[in-house]
Amino acid sequence: MFSKATFASILVSFTLAGFQAPMLADVPAQTKSENQQKQELSGYFITFTGSARSVSKAKLNGQNVLSAPIVTLTLPVNVSGYLIPGANELALEYISNPKDAMTILIEKRTVGPKKEEVAKVVLAANESNGAVAKKTVSFNLPKDQPSRAIKSLSDDDKKAIEKELQNYWAALNERKPDKLRALYKDSLDDERKLSPESAAYFDKILNREASLLRNPGIKLAPLESAGLTFKIEGDTVKLYREDKKPLLTSNEVDVQIEPVMIEVQKKAKNQSQPKATMKQQIVRTHLYFKQNSQDGVNQWSVSLPPNA
Repeated sequence: MFSKATFASILVSFTLAGFQAPMLADVPAQTKSENQQKQELSGYFITFTGSARSVSKAKLNGQNVLSAPIVTLTLPVNVSGYLIPGANELALEYISNPKDAMTILIEKRTVGPKKEEVAKVVLAANESNGAVAKKTVSFNLPKDQPSRAIKSLSDDDKKAIEKELQNYWAALNERKPDKLRALYKDSLDDERKLSPESAAYFDKILNREASLLRNPGIKLAPLESAGLTFKIEGDTVKLYREDKKPLLTSNEVDVQIEPVMIEVQKKAKNQSQPKATMKQQIVRTHLYFKQNSQDGVNQWSVSLPPNA
């Protein structure tokens, strides 16, 4: 190792020889500054393990994060946009299962995913004795944590979301699976780091849709821009139609059904039979969108739903 005096003389000798001495001390500081600018990828999720006769509501700070009552739920729900710095509250309305318990866990996830328990509620077997019951749990988050909830939407935001809807429709209408996957790439990449189980499930949905797009008979109806409804749900925007009609739809096409039983496969080999088909079509009643900051510019993009 060099002593301080020796190291100083090396810097001086380089300067006297006509070379600019490297500012070695500035390199770690620059790297640190760049790292500070990159926020750690994290999210908050609620998971349901076990079963209940019904969980009709799970309200985080007054907003229900369930789109419908559940008996059980295998995938986590991303609730990052429903939580706030400081005090938070989860309120449940449920009927417990007579023979099974349900554990409801709120956890913070970072890349890995690494999981940190934030709050937990257990609905014991037969706890509500067949009647509707309520349970509340309070918990705190760091007060310096920024809120992710979307407060409002400007006209420019709505126009940008409509533009992304047009891009989504174009990818389907042009029957380009790769273009469709590209729209979800950023959202899926983040989801794989925090909730790989949800990402794997949504990958299957995209695979099915991509298979359908390869059918030359598939055609989309023209995109209608009238009657769009923008609903803020945490840190996402749900886009749907006020008359409950689909955002977009296609014609029905025949899709071959592959045999799944060995006996059926053997029989098909021995006897020349036409493959069974079924009618399928693309129907999207709603889509989710998120706002991301890239190079200091806020951009909207299609997003995975909070609960796939």
